[in-house]
Amino acid sequence: MKRIRFPFTVFIWITLLLSAGCGGDSDQDPTPNLPPVVNAGTDQRIYLPADTVELRGSGTDSDGSIKSYEWTKLSGPESYTIVSATAAATKVKNLVEGEYAFGLRVTDNSGLSDQDTVVVSVFATCPCAPNCDPIGDPCNPWDY
Repeated sequence: MKRIRFPFTVFIWITLLLSAGCGGDSDQDPTPNLPPVVNAGTDQRIYLPADTVELRGSGTDSDGSIKSYEWTKLSGPESYTIVSATAAATKVKNLVEGEYAFGLRVTDNSGLSDQDTVVVSVFATCPCAPNCDPIGDPCNPWDY
């Protein structure tokens, strides 16, 4: 009877080890971490003398939380000032004529990140002068 008991005990231990995750594909996480989703907002246009825009970005993370926001200038003229580069919404001042691209990078609590881009076009003259609305549609003063 001792010979029957030993193989049975080994079988029980192997079964317990395998069911505890000590074999097979246990190294794979069944729910992988997903990166956040970022939206830098809609492209904008302004007409001088207006030289400031408000960038309204957002970030969501379906399996965690947003850890940080970071605005950077990707391209465009040298003149610009990002007021709060680590906020979801910020103002950019001191813009001059030209086309700017600003990137918003959002990082989640697991270190994954995503980036989106918004384009800001700054024009020297308004096509509807002298009754020009410098923000949005230049010929429609009610577009706010």
